[in-house]
Amino acid sequence: MFFIFLCIFVLAPAVLSEGIQKCETWKNIEEKLKETALQVNCTHTTTCTGISCFLEKYGYEVQSGLHMNACEKPSSVEFEINIPKLNIKQWKRKFYHGATFSLNDNVSGKFEMEKYKDNITLGLTLQIHSNSPSSVLHLLPTILPDIEYPVFHNIVFPMPSCVIKNDSEHTTVSKSFISESISFTTSKPAVTPVFQNLGVKQEYFNCSIRNGSCPEHELCQQTEKSKPEGMCVCMPDYVRDKTGKCIYSPSTVTTTETPGGSTPASHDATSNTSLLLTAILVPLTVILLIVGVVYGTVRFRICQHLRRRLRVQVYEHVLLGQDDDELEDDASNPVA
Repeated sequence: MFFIFLCIFVLAPAVLSEGIQKCETWKNIEEKLKETALQVNCTHTTTCTGISCFLEKYGYEVQSGLHMNACEKPSSVEFEINIPKLNIKQWKRKFYHGATFSLNDNVSGKFEMEKYKDNITLGLTLQIHSNSPSSVLHLLPTILPDIEYPVFHNIVFPMPSCVIKNDSEHTTVSKSFISESISFTTSKPAVTPVFQNLGVKQEYFNCSIRNGSCPEHELCQQTEKSKPEGMCVCMPDYVRDKTGKCIYSPSTVTTTETPGGSTPASHDATSNTSLLLTAILVPLTVILLIVGVVYGTVRFRICQHLRRRLRVQVYEHVLLGQDDDELEDDASNPVA
């Protein structure tokens, strides 16, 4: 899942000379990604501030996009990914300097970015948690501590100059940065769980995923997989009001329990995982104990030591029995 995301930064040059155009960075990334074994198809945005990629391999369709908001204060980076078969449906986030994110219980990360003139410097560190609830490694948290992996550090991207129309209005950026796949519009930082289904699906007007023609806070949802046409729907955490606009309204997930009712699906998944781990770990532990006992018996010759000890005890009892008989004979036959 992270392959496209990592390749964008690993293959990006650190600094561009002043004579090269701003879009050359993204064009070079597109060419390099096509030359890889996965042959990733990518296209840079018209503003040269991002890139969108598509990959279909081993039965999986991966759509991702990256967009840099260098004109915002503070600067931010938007990342979106869509892998339907892995139940990752249009996962999107806006990251600021020092922002952290979590893809699941085992993997999280931290962004670092700095805007200086017409350049933006990015850094990304991934964190792998060994003691998360869904990880088998949490059984040995002291032996396997959390791991931090710096994916890239201080990579410099040249950005187009920010053109300010007036004090309150800035140059607008492209709404969609995943062309030929899924659309995206900027939104407020989300506080909902990472993996979340799509927002409220209410038809507003027809659109195309090729140009991202939906209004603000909406995205274009395909009606048929083979066709680019679709309808505009509200983004996650947005609902359509009476005027037809999508407004920010975070959803809260509540669970109610009725007498005799079934437990939530998440609890079932957790219990199934626990049963699976128990079914694997208990027999494995018993086998290891048996192997350890057999090895210790053979290695230290415990059976031979026990056999010798038993023989010595038998001989001692025999000798003691003979001494008692001799004493009884002497007592019954006194010397004249």
